[in-house]
Amino acid sequence: MKPLIGTAILGAIMAGLTAAAVLSGLWTANLWVSAGLAIALLWLCWVDLREMRLPDFLTLPLIAAGLAWAFLVTEQLPASLAGALAGYAVIWGLEIFWRRVRGQEGIGLG
Repeated sequence: MKPLIGTAILGAIMAGLTAAAVLSGLWTANLWVSAGLAIALLWLCWVDLREMRLPDFLTLPLIAAGLAWAFLVTEQLPASLAGALAGYAVIWGLEIFWRRVRGQEGIGLG
């Protein structure tokens, strides 16, 4: 139950920051996207705590949405692709390390 309390606290902090942004007039398209991402990540956190895994049908759309945002809005698709590949490589490296040290699968790669 303690991880769920942490998630609730994180959600309350994010709600407070969102309210502060709205009240200060800083609400922009980037904040809309950030708020949507924050909600999706909170949902993923809840699913992970409940099921101890993150299904592909929840995570893969976030990758596609992030790359679409990078291409259409920020026009930094090459840097975003490089970041996505680097992040995947780090997780993949951790999986290889864990498998060699513990002799079992420890991190899913989707």
